[in-house]
Order: sequence, then structure tokens, then C-alpha cells
Amino acid sequence: MIKIINKNLLKTTNKNYQAELSFFAVNKNYHGFGIGKFLFEKFNDYLKENNILNFYLYTDTYCNYKFYEHFNMNKKAEKRYQLTL
Repeated sequence: MIKIINKNLLKTTNKNYQAELSFFAVNKNYHGFGIGKFLFEKFNDYLKENNILNFYLYTDTYCNYKFYEHFNMNKKAEKRYQLTL
């Protein structure tokens, strides 16, 4: 179901992206040490080196939105879905 939701969310942006960052997380015990920033900057370096001008990122409600906003990213689409186990 998650793949379907992600696919539909991507369609709503009406944009063709050259890359995807499908999972990006740092253990909460290590927040504030610059690990996420370092990894995200390395990802951006990779994009530049490969002339990739845009990408999309899927995340969930557990993410730290302010982290992404710090890198001038913004939310393009949202879908609420409750996983049942």
C-alpha cells in the first residue's frame, strides 16, 4: 500500500524528478551531532557531481521537517494513512 501511496503522491507534483531519496534517518540518540547534516550534504555532493538537478524524498510523520526546511526543501504533497499491524 505504501508504494501505491508514494506513486500517487509523486503524480500530484506534476514534475519529473531525476532522483529519489527513499529513506534517510539517523537514530534519535545521535541527533544533534551533525551526522544527518553530513550525510545529506554528501548526498547533495553526489547529485552535483552527477549533474542531477532535482530529486524527491518520501518521508513519514516521524521525520524532522525542520531538518529538511533548513536545506530549503518544502513539502509538495501529503497523504495520511494509518498502518495496521
